[in-house]
Amino acid sequence: MLRSSRLKTSRGTELLDELANILPNLYNFNKDNDLEFASTILLLNRYWDNLKERTDNNSELRSEFIRILHKMAIVYGEVNIPVACGARVIACDVESSCLNDEEAQLVHCITGIHIDRATSIVQAKSTEA
Repeated sequence: MLRSSRLKTSRGTELLDELANILPNLYNFNKDNDLEFASTILLLNRYWDNLKERTDNNSELRSEFIRILHKMAIVYGEVNIPVACGARVIACDVESSCLNDEEAQLVHCITGIHIDRATSIVQAKSTEA
């Protein structure tokens, strides 16, 4: 039993792989794509913050929100890569925030960096105008 649990991949590792899969897209974004990616992240992150405040961190609600974000990433994956990547980042952020393994903590740190970067991009754009 112990041996089989060691062979099982942790959810944190799976989330880390999900993030790694979108990195090539992020490095190829132009300014418009970067802004769309950043705007998507901020919008979805604010929505989640407002939602979780009203529901006392309900795990069913969190799971449903993550499922919706994964569906959004799939649907937009063919037509709007920046939006799909933004949805994937927030899904990984929300899910990793309730996991305890080291990889999940790393994912949460990485998604936090993307959220901070998104804030900087949008703020820079708003001061530009």
